[in-house]
Amino acid sequence: MISKHLKGILHCISIFFLQFFQYTVETVPCGTSVNSAVVNGYSLRIVRGSVVRPHSLPWQVLINIDNKSDDDAEDTICGGSLLKVQSEENSSNIVLTAAHCLYAKYAMSIISKLEKNTCNKFFLFSETLIDKSNITVVLGVHNRLIKESNQMVRKVADVKIHSSFS
Repeated sequence: MISKHLKGILHCISIFFLQFFQYTVETVPCGTSVNSAVVNGYSLRIVRGSVVRPHSLPWQVLINIDNKSDDDAEDTICGGSLLKVQSEENSSNIVLTAAHCLYAKYAMSIISKLEKNTCNKFFLFSETLIDKSNITVVLGVHNRLIKESNQMVRKVADVKIHSSFS
């Protein structure tokens, strides 16, 4: 059972999000998919290549990190989940992602210059966070290689790493 506090934190459908997907709070409870993510009896919420029905997980976002410091490195792509954090004073939209994504820019720069047999050095991450101006969050993406008219692109206002990440 989810506590009231956790329910408040996980209440993630914002006004712009609702307008974007053209649904209301009554028809789309937070954390509930509009379209089934199950195809032919299989759940498609698996990493490494499984495809879900287009736009069936509207809280899933694409995080694009522009690796401007290294022309040889490709942009880093990560996923995240859109959450709405609400308090007495205000509410804000946040994206929860893996902390290593915010250091991947430097890891990609390192691995792109290594020989094939030294890929274990991939875990040499920089101690410096990626500058927030290089991070873009995209909502409404089904296939990252195809730009659709319903996609929303947002810049990042702030980046915070959990104190226990090492």
